[in-house]
Amino acid sequence: MNKWLILVLGIISILLLSYLSFKQKATIIKEDLLKKADVLHKNPAFRDVYIKIKGDGLSTTRELMLLGSVSTKKDIELASNILKDIDGVSKVNNLLKAQTSKPIIKEVESVDENNTLNEPTQEEENITITEDKNSSSTELNSTQIILEESNISKEENITEINSTKQELIESLDSNLTEENKETNQSSCQEQLNNILSKSKIHFAYNSSNIEKNSYKELDKISTIIKECSPTLIEINGYTDNSGNARYNKHLSQLRAKKIKAYLESKGIDKDSIKAFGYGAQNPIAPNTTKEGREKNRRIEFNIKGTK
Repeated sequence: MNKWLILVLGIISILLLSYLSFKQKATIIKEDLLKKADVLHKNPAFRDVYIKIKGDGLSTTRELMLLGSVSTKKDIELASNILKDIDGVSKVNNLLKAQTSKPIIKEVESVDENNTLNEPTQEEENITITEDKNSSSTELNSTQIILEESNISKEENITEINSTKQELIESLDSNLTEENKETNQSSCQEQLNNILSKSKIHFAYNSSNIEKNSYKELDKISTIIKECSPTLIEINGYTDNSGNARYNKHLSQLRAKKIKAYLESKGIDKDSIKAFGYGAQNPIAPNTTKEGREKNRRIEFNIKGTK
């Protein structure tokens, strides 16, 4: 009797330990997937998105559920693509909704079509006759002016020659000014390239937040841009080819805009700066090595001319 009791208690203990083990494993899997999926919140477009895992306890699955709202339908698809790339996720149940704006209805004044076809009034006919008379008088005066202008004096010829000289001088001055501008722009571009060749602009991992040690370089860049004004400058953001291409392009755009905002805070005219994100396009090194990927994650400043 005691042997059977011991056997039953042993079986119960094994089942209990197995249950606790599976439950603990499910909890670990759940926490791991939620931690990985939190990368979605690095993108400001998904700040109102909630992530849940389907099931609980022993019924916990590897299926992620997305709840909440985003700005556009494209963001809904992008959210699914980002989470599908996460290792361990079996399925993404996307329940996001795109925010819709109310249509703007403008009041349109009705137009009386009959009024547009009315015959001219007597007053309008009188105005037309008066205008014809004035036109005839103007033509006579114009003929008289032409006859008077046919007698060109020597003084007018001299004035015309002096005017031509002045135009030539102004043209030469303009050409010199353009050459000076081009030289100045070339010098400014070299200075910007020199700063970035010595020290890159760094951001927090998978974020558009600028790291503190990069503000020193940005202050130098803002000083150069002020000296080169009025100049049009493009800020181009790039990433390596790791992860989702659409997300990389979006992240590079956010980083370029963050740089633009900082330069504006330093007194740079916002109309003289344009920000673009190109993701993994135009790599300057192979993405097959860690060093190459590091080089490809960069910010470039390109002078495009004058405002």
